[in-house]
Amino acid sequence: MNDITILKKHQVVQQAQQSAQKEYEKLFNAWHPYITSSHHGIVRELFAAENMIGYVIQVNLDTLNTPAPTAKLNEIKTWAREHLSSDRLITLA
Repeated sequence: MNDITILKKHQVVQQAQQSAQKEYEKLFNAWHPYITSSHHGIVRELFAAENMIGYVIQVNLDTLNTPAPTAKLNEIKTWAREHLSSDRLITLA
């Protein structure tokens, strides 16, 4: 996958959006030449039981024009794990 997902949950949608946007700005400032698009959205249903609202940002990356595209993608994802804070989606079994 050539994407990174940022998710923030809060009881107030504006707070969730602001938190997610702060994390996106860190990613954008460090890796903007590789970002091709981002999609932002509000997620209500998944977190209603927690009385929370989620704000998700899906960031699409393109590293194909680099000398080692897989290595560059791994470098970006490693950086993201170390520098970004994101809530996790809970998967039901």
